[in-house]
Amino acid sequence: MRGITMKTCGILQVQNAGDEWGEICGRMAVAKCADCGARICSEHTETCDKCGVRFCGSCLGFHLDDHPKPAHGEELPRARRSA
Repeated sequence: MRGITMKTCGILQVQNAGDEWGEICGRMAVAKCADCGARICSEHTETCDKCGVRFCGSCLGFHLDDHPKPAHGEELPRARRSA
């Protein structure tokens, strides 16, 4: 990615939902979340199957709500993928 200095992944990891404190991932970041701007490593990068944009796991769910839903019995056109 030109013009963006990638450092380390900024995703907070916790062992379970009861943890008060977690640890920042610390792996080398490969992208930025298109919504919140967090630096994300390859393990924490989620790509939208409908438009190919990269998000952190938290933001992907909100993003998917923005895509139109097909009417009953209809299918949305799928994006072409190159090999």
